[in-house]
Amino acid sequence: MNFADPDVAELCDLLHRIGIGIEAGIWTIADAEALADSAYARRVVRVLVEPQEPEPHDAEAAAAMIGAALDRANIEAPRLYHGYGMATWRVIEFGLDGGWDIRVGLEDTLELPDGTPASGNAELVATAVGIARKHRRLPA
Repeated sequence: MNFADPDVAELCDLLHRIGIGIEAGIWTIADAEALADSAYARRVVRVLVEPQEPEPHDAEAAAAMIGAALDRANIEAPRLYHGYGMATWRVIEFGLDGGWDIRVGLEDTLELPDGTPASGNAELVATAVGIARKHRRLPA
């Protein structure tokens, strides 16, 4: 559930009642605060930190601020970091540096870190695996 969406609390209530776990999509500090103020702050199964900023350093800064807001609220659910466009790669590195999960796919970016077009999801994932190995999150 994207906490930027209207009526998110009502939808979370419905999903919870029918036994579906809630993954919170957090785009901004305001979204993190909305999650913290909700009945689901301790019940989400995962938090997706998804900064929307297109510039890599701006997206990284937003990811850091969102993470800090989640920390202040003591939201302990696992986190998954991802970005959009070329900011994807910096957000992935930030997430790995923090020991969090990451994701990548054509929904996030069509380009590799050097700006060349990716041939598909497999190439994006292979690149992310290489970055994870560089960050010692996966064996070499």
